[in-house]
Amino acid sequence: MTKLILFDIDGTLLLTKGAGRESTRRAMTEVFGTAGAIDTHHFSGKTDWQTLDELLEGQYTREAIGAILPSYNETVGRHISEIISDFAVAPTPGAL
Repeated sequence: MTKLILFDIDGTLLLTKGAGRESTRRAMTEVFGTAGAIDTHHFSGKTDWQTLDELLEGQYTREAIGAILPSYNETVGRHISEIISDFAVAPTPGAL
């Protein structure tokens, strides 16, 4: 069986029904001690780096975020793996 891995940073291919936001919240809280204003943040069209920079504005410099980014990426991956089955993830209509 052929497997396909999709990378989708802005909801173009997959609708995660909140799984991305929740895994980001958990990872940010664990790594940075805060998730900022994540409940009202607009993720569409942004990279993780840009999202972190916006949510942590005034609390961490871009350099500090960059230094912590590898640890954050590992942490957010762990959290998404733990919670993904609790969300109704589906392909965006017309994406496949």
